[in-house]
Amino acid sequence: MAYSYDDPGVTFCPSCHKAALQEPMKFGLKGTPTVKYNTDYESGDLEVCSGGCGKTIFGKKGTYE
Repeated sequence: MAYSYDDPGVTFCPSCHKAALQEPMKFGLKGTPTVKYNTDYESGDLEVCSGGCGKTIFGKKGTYE
């Protein structure tokens, strides 16, 4: 699961998103996030959390090369 904002490259894992909501101006959060579930990704897709933890957010199981 991930939270994606309108700005390109702004995607948070659930734990970083919770922390970012405490200080939205620090992260420049505007608008309402789109919640992305594993079923919203194609096989092999991945994103990296932009909240500072660097966690890799994987989509459907597949080859993550």
